[in-house]
Amino acid sequence: MSKIIVDQIAKNGGVTLTIPSADGTANQPVVTNGSGVLAFSPLAMPAADGTANKPLRTDGSGQLGFAPYALPAADGTANQSLSTNGSGQLSFANPPADTQVKIDSPRTIGSIMTSSSRHNVYSTGEWTSGGPMGTYNNNWNNTNSITQGWNFLMGDGYPDGTTQIKYVDDGDDNEHRRIKYAMQTRLGHRSKDRFEYDNETGDYSGITLHAMPVRNTTASSITRSIGGSRTGGGGNYGGHSTLVYTPNAATYAGATAGTWAVANDTSSTGESQYNQTFDITIPAYTTIIIVQTSGWWYQTTYRFKDTNMFYNLDTFFPQSGDLVCDLRMLDTLATGRVQGETYDSSNPYKYYNLCALTHGDR
Repeated sequence: MSKIIVDQIAKNGGVTLTIPSADGTANQPVVTNGSGVLAFSPLAMPAADGTANKPLRTDGSGQLGFAPYALPAADGTANQSLSTNGSGQLSFANPPADTQVKIDSPRTIGSIMTSSSRHNVYSTGEWTSGGPMGTYNNNWNNTNSITQGWNFLMGDGYPDGTTQIKYVDDGDDNEHRRIKYAMQTRLGHRSKDRFEYDNETGDYSGITLHAMPVRNTTASSITRSIGGSRTGGGGNYGGHSTLVYTPNAATYAGATAGTWAVANDTSSTGESQYNQTFDITIPAYTTIIIVQTSGWWYQTTYRFKDTNMFYNLDTFFPQSGDLVCDLRMLDTLATGRVQGETYDSSNPYKYYNLCALTHGDR
């Protein structure tokens, strides 16, 4: 038996290749360094072929093998994700309807609204100056009023209660976390007719609470003007104002608290309708919640007017999309159920945490 011993080989007229001086280990392929030197790869190939559509993967120690799952044989359609059947076969599938991520856009602007007939409720269920934890001012000019007001807005002034009244959604024409959408530049209602047969006028006639989540999609803080129309029912009890809730973290999951700030308050001792423009500041990559309160303005026997509306939305939400209505948060505010709230505490940040769980963190 004969053998040829060489260190290099080359095709006639081709590149000279230096071959390895020692053998590799089982299943190691020969590779080039791109400069004519061949060597055994540090990666070992599988000893046998895999089945159709199974991808190669490494064990992290230089051994390649075929995965126990098979990839789809063809591409899926837009926005589909990989899903397993639990038996090693992956395929493209649409996400379940209740977990689809809502896409924010300046073309869709929404809010939620809750209201109470207050002292115009007949007999059992009516309430006046006092909420579940004491005096309630509808202009939210103190901590107790904000605490109670947020619970009212979320649909239950006594969230840990049993047979107590809920303080909201207590009349024929009341809203309960009802979603409203803007057609163009305005959102909410103006001069809505409220018919209340009890005819209780003044401070305790009725209230409306209105919330719009706004997200800054940029890396810089934005301050921009928005318009607000509100009626007042008289004094602080039936007052009106616009406030902003800002969480203490940019991500939904990271929020553990937040702060309230008054953006505009023109409450007075009289009943009237007010139209104001004022500035709102939204930190970078953060969702805030703008809350606007209104009192019902007595007109004549049994008839009241209620205005609670945002306007100038075309300039507040430009088509550039730097500010958008946070549709993930809107859905959470309209449908979410949080734990641990009581009649004398409220924690808006919990809706941020819930939003992360239901729609994904950001």
